[in-house]
Amino acid sequence: MHASSSDISICVKNIQQFYICMTRGMDSRSLVPPDYPSCSTFVDLKVRACPNLSPCLLSSLDSTHHRDSHLSLTQLSLLTELVGHPHTVLNISPCFSKFQAVRMSKFSITNVRIFDGEKVVQEQGTVTIDQNGLITDDHSCAASFDATGMTILPSLWDTHVHVFGPGVPTSTSIASLSDMLKCGITTAIDTGKMSKEQHDLIQNRPELPDIRFTGNFATSTGSTHSKFQMADSNSIVDDVEAATTFVSKRVNEGADYIKIVADVPGPSQAIIDQLSSKAKEHGMMTIVHASINEAFRMALKAQPDVNIITHVPMDKDLAGGDASRMATKNTVAVPTLAMSEVFCKAGFKPHYKFPNAMESAKQLHRAGVTILVGTDSNHSPVGPKHGESLFREVELLAEAGMEPIEILTAATKLSAKCFDMLDRGVIAPGKRADLLLVDGNPTEDLQALRKVVKVWKAGKEVYSVSSSATSHD
Repeated sequence: MHASSSDISICVKNIQQFYICMTRGMDSRSLVPPDYPSCSTFVDLKVRACPNLSPCLLSSLDSTHHRDSHLSLTQLSLLTELVGHPHTVLNISPCFSKFQAVRMSKFSITNVRIFDGEKVVQEQGTVTIDQNGLITDDHSCAASFDATGMTILPSLWDTHVHVFGPGVPTSTSIASLSDMLKCGITTAIDTGKMSKEQHDLIQNRPELPDIRFTGNFATSTGSTHSKFQMADSNSIVDDVEAATTFVSKRVNEGADYIKIVADVPGPSQAIIDQLSSKAKEHGMMTIVHASINEAFRMALKAQPDVNIITHVPMDKDLAGGDASRMATKNTVAVPTLAMSEVFCKAGFKPHYKFPNAMESAKQLHRAGVTILVGTDSNHSPVGPKHGESLFREVELLAEAGMEPIEILTAATKLSAKCFDMLDRGVIAPGKRADLLLVDGNPTEDLQALRKVVKVWKAGKEVYSVSSSATSHD
């Protein structure tokens, strides 16, 4: 370890992430996230993975603007000691002369019905969040909240959203994310054209949902998506060579998944196959848009198999046997019935009929296909609204034949499993405390999901019906 006035590097073992709060001129709860591009007049903060000490983080404090305010070795040692686990928050004064470690207080929700992501495990139990923001079975010495008559469950996922959009102010996108959080959604998959810069802006902000993203989408010349305002030259994939390039670019940009738009006209089967193949080579999941019957069949024919098909056919219901083939392949479905409902009602494409979408979802459920909850919420005038549309989606999935517990599992444990984020999605000791408290019993009446009382993200209370942003820090 060495310190200089221009660069200070600290390597800390056994830490997943941490935040630094620059207290000068900022609210003490304002957290600067990893990779935040600038801190205005403050010291720039960059967090990078330490390749030799995974899962360590190498935190570099670039003190270019504060050359006479550098950390002493004593302060560095103190910082190293303080940054002992991923939920420590460091309050650092402008001259770096004082450090204070802030940890969350242990907290219990008592007398509560517990749905653990799969089943009701207790009718009147206790869920405790420890100082690390994790769920613990040690309920001693904790402040508590009496949740009699309420249900606690893992917080919800929306597996298909569009956070940003052409001409949409950043402030509007941030507000939409806040609306999602208020509805109990703490993790979401953005399948729009979110850029790395946009993702960096919102990621790791404790007051917003945790977002994973696909980046640009792959379509072809002449397709409906190629005519969208958000499409650009990087969206166009007209041959297999371009498919290889497309995947490489998404990998280099840091996208989490590869999105393919299957359509007619649109990418050929060979192009879809190449996109799927190259994604697999890079260890990336594929999400395929398919809203008409022929496109859905192309997605099912892809070699290698794609991971997720989002939407269901609206031009006619699924062709015979397709649902069974999807189940056999273990391909996951995200029907987005809330989007189909409003899109068909708007009449943009008269041959699109909502009963076709509903019947397709019913076929998927009868065939035993894994179904997740996704809304396709976006900023278009007729699009599903962020947050609240998830409540409509679960109602429509119930109409498609899913039981309330099936739907709740789909929106929690199954989502975490399918997207390989196993630190959350269940209520169990050691898991991240992403939690939702509602009034009533959603395992019997899904309308209870609308009665949000509190939301926790990584153990921090981020929403309460009595206060839009509170904390147990």
